[in-house]
Amino acid sequence: MITITLWPLCGLGTLVLSLTSIVFYWRIAISIPASIPVVGVRNEVLSKTRAWIRELTAGLATLHEGYFTHNTKGKSFALLDTSGRPHIVIPKESLRWLVSQPETVLNHREVLDSKFAVKYFITPIRKALDVGMVIAIRRDLTRSLGKTQRELFELMRERVDTIMGLDESWHEVSLIGILEPAMSSLNHRMLVGEELCRNKTFIRSLGTFSNMLGLASILIGQYVPFFLAPLAGYATYLIIYVFWKRALKYLIPACQERLNLIHRDKTDPDFSYQPSLDIMQWIIGTCPDATATEIANAILCVALGAIHTTIGTTATAMLDILSSPPELGYYEAIHDEAAEVFKNKEDWGNSDSINKLTCTDSAIRESMRLNPSFGRVAMHEVLSKNGVTLPNGPHVPRGTWLGIALTGIQLDERYYPGAHAYDPFRFSRGRAEIAQMEENEKTESTRAVGEKTREGNEPSTVSEKQSDSGKAVESKPNGALISTSQEEFPAFGFGRHSCPGRWFAAHIMKMGLAYIAMNYEIEHIKERPANPIWGDCIIAPRNVNLRVRRRKSG
Repeated sequence: MITITLWPLCGLGTLVLSLTSIVFYWRIAISIPASIPVVGVRNEVLSKTRAWIRELTAGLATLHEGYFTHNTKGKSFALLDTSGRPHIVIPKESLRWLVSQPETVLNHREVLDSKFAVKYFITPIRKALDVGMVIAIRRDLTRSLGKTQRELFELMRERVDTIMGLDESWHEVSLIGILEPAMSSLNHRMLVGEELCRNKTFIRSLGTFSNMLGLASILIGQYVPFFLAPLAGYATYLIIYVFWKRALKYLIPACQERLNLIHRDKTDPDFSYQPSLDIMQWIIGTCPDATATEIANAILCVALGAIHTTIGTTATAMLDILSSPPELGYYEAIHDEAAEVFKNKEDWGNSDSINKLTCTDSAIRESMRLNPSFGRVAMHEVLSKNGVTLPNGPHVPRGTWLGIALTGIQLDERYYPGAHAYDPFRFSRGRAEIAQMEENEKTESTRAVGEKTREGNEPSTVSEKQSDSGKAVESKPNGALISTSQEEFPAFGFGRHSCPGRWFAAHIMKMGLAYIAMNYEIEHIKERPANPIWGDCIIAPRNVNLRVRRRKSG
């Protein structure tokens, strides 16, 4: 009887496997030129399907095999990702070409919508509002760091002290349990302002929505076979919708209140309104015709990317530092630097103090080098109906995905001697000559972001442009800051689509790590837990507990 009832399931499984094999073979046949090798595919029956199945548990092994076998020789390679979609990974030397193509030829938004399945869960954001969001983050958020530093510090200090405690005896706390509320609170403050960021019900709703959407985005976008993703995505939307509506319940009225205040300020001569320093206000300023619902949805999109990234990166850095041999004194070096920079409470309220944390900056950047958020970056889909010819020769058709092997580049001994070792102060050596260049980059980026460029895209930053002679400006890894985007370090992306909020992210991560090191002793971690890899995403471990105690005052 049991055998009989299993027959329908066996038949269904065979049908799905056969359909998957047919689609994979068809997709590779139309997308991958014969001259480009497909890494991970062996000479066996159902080779493409079995390669996809192996990729589900391969982590970054296939990507690294292709990078060190082909990319290091200036050649492209292809692989099947965990959704079964073939990708062509081009060498680093083609990165500038990749990010400089018009959006009508190579488009990054198409990849993001599919790779993270957001097109199934979030209301599409129109072009003008999308550009306004980037301007608000890249220009206004970066410029506001000095004005909001004191408030951000007090908020971070309050969260950290509450969770880690003021007890000078040893006790145990969760690493993510520290960083999640601390980093989230700073993101929430700059997203929606002081009042709403302290509304516990809203914050809980936003956190639940962000976590659920993040999980669904990875599972649907990167684990479900790409041709079944629409079915799975729209089915999952019914669950996401509940949490989405709960978050909007607070956000839409808050956005509408802002719009009303701005309108009254313009029409009522007896009324004066002092604009808030937050992304909600800046989006209204850059896109004044946006509705409250559109602004609220835009804020949810920003929250999804910003919060998880800052939490995960800070957690990874702390794990790297605390699991290093204690005799090397990395954690105490971070403490000593913080103690030197922050001699009194007033120093914490000065954003210029954060810029002096060169060792802390370098330690976080080194962790991002070893364990970035993604295995591949600068992903683009070919939109040109005639396809596109790659710099190294092959011609690929419309619909093909192109990208760069981020983790391969950042583990390449040609750019990073001792690339597989954690060297936290690798980038703080020779920083004096780099600091001024980074400051110039920040100033130029905030000044130029509003200027029109071809097809309405944001201009590249200084370090990503060409020299007056027309030759590419050479970038060097050593001495660079967390937020510096380079061909050898594209962890924040590269070119006009690099992360617009990277200066803010670097700012709060350094502040958080410095405050913890200055005020708390933490026991050495004997064995560092590995970062789980889900599809193309590298996640910080969530089940790590630390033994901590408050440093003795004086």
